[in-house]
Amino acid sequence: MKHEKPDTKISPKVIERLIMYRRLLLNINGENGGYIFSRDLADLANNTPEQTRRDLMLTGYFGSPQKGYDVKNLTKSIEKTIQSGRQIRVALAGLGNLGKAILSNFKSYHPELVVEAVFDIDASKIASPVMGISSFHVDRMTEVVREKNVRIGILTVPAGAAQETADRMIAAGITGILNFAPVPIKVPEGVFVDGIDITLMLEKIAFFSR
Repeated sequence: MKHEKPDTKISPKVIERLIMYRRLLLNINGENGGYIFSRDLADLANNTPEQTRRDLMLTGYFGSPQKGYDVKNLTKSIEKTIQSGRQIRVALAGLGNLGKAILSNFKSYHPELVVEAVFDIDASKIASPVMGISSFHVDRMTEVVREKNVRIGILTVPAGAAQETADRMIAAGITGILNFAPVPIKVPEGVFVDGIDITLMLEKIAFFSR
């Protein structure tokens, strides 16, 4: 099934906030007659009301000054903007402690996120399915990723293996990578990458908490 390309004019940070708004709205049980004001949604998201209103304007849905936003309709509008509702097939490379922790948390996420395969270089870690997910040696990445039509990769490999593993993912057809390795990776145009360097974040927090 062919899907429309996302609106790349919307910045990654705005998309991130829209996804957060959607998550918060799904947790609202219809208080206040099923309506919410932008200031209340902003407060839940730790954002400013002005920024939240600007973000929501990009969905094309506008609330009422008297009632605010209809929760159900706003959620649908956000989902249309972020193209929610289609299955997101994911592969993870690196079955260390971090990789396993991420896999265990996937069960609590939206069912749209489906981990189709996990990869590692250590044969002992891929001798059997991991948490019910098929496991493979990294040498089979191209074959498996193409067969399962995976488009997103998660990197939880050591720093020294990050670029090579990312290159394998991209060669296999993956177009989006979440990089947990403590080094930046280079990707060609057309591939989106986001990084989470836990050590860097802790050092930043340590600086501001002095």
